[in-house]
Amino acid sequence: MQDSRKYFLMFIICMIMLEAGPINAQVNTESLRKTIQEPGFHFNLGATLNLMDGNRNLFQTQIKTRLDQVQPWGHLFFVSNYKMSSKDEAVFVNQGFAHLRFMKELTPRYSGEVFSQLEFNEFIRLNQRTLVGGGLRFKHSSLAGRHHTGQAPLSMVFGLGLMLERESIDIGSDASTGDPIHGNLAELLRSSNYFVLAYAPRENVNIQSTTYYQVDTKRLQDYRLLSQSLIEVGLGKRLAFTSELNIRYDSEPPRGVNARDLEYNQGMTFRFK
Repeated sequence: MQDSRKYFLMFIICMIMLEAGPINAQVNTESLRKTIQEPGFHFNLGATLNLMDGNRNLFQTQIKTRLDQVQPWGHLFFVSNYKMSSKDEAVFVNQGFAHLRFMKELTPRYSGEVFSQLEFNEFIRLNQRTLVGGGLRFKHSSLAGRHHTGQAPLSMVFGLGLMLERESIDIGSDASTGDPIHGNLAELLRSSNYFVLAYAPRENVNIQSTTYYQVDTKRLQDYRLLSQSLIEVGLGKRLAFTSELNIRYDSEPPRGVNARDLEYNQGMTFRFK
């Protein structure tokens, strides 16, 4: 697990170095994607901290980072998220996620994309998951009721692609808690599909729901579902309140791990310009 955290931190540092450049103004923000941006470099940083000391000792922290490079040749973005929680010095949440994606518009509605990802989550026994893939993306936006910024109040996105995945599982000291099919190591080709619904009833309010469906191309009974919903309310030019709900389901989790996870977060985001 220590090696996974070391590689995760190295991955973040390398991506930040690659993205270094001048910072320009940002027009609009979505939870994982930004559909309308001015050309240039954009950077968001969000953090939450909860500390209790006394009869109960509790420490919780979460750090989210996003970098975007928008140019005529395409849109490159990087997202990372690290979360750690401990109670009485016992860690009960320790997970990290980093995602790099490049998108190139082919027509006003269709675009191609390639991506890579690194992830670890100690409490679903995921030592490390690495993947690389690509696919096509189709978007549709409503024509009526646009804000003066040009943003459509309702938009939908469909994505279809393939990805090579390598997943390392913690099987325990007695080798009894690995993947029920693949043991401690799974290497397979998955179909990666997603649907995004974004709704902006007001200029300072953004609501987004993203659903992923990832299935083994050789065994359809092996699939993962991930639903991520976000509400963002702007409190000024740079400050926003966020509320997020995530639901994850794995049809074949490692032994001893629940198939479903639910997570709810609230926090504040400050945008640098």
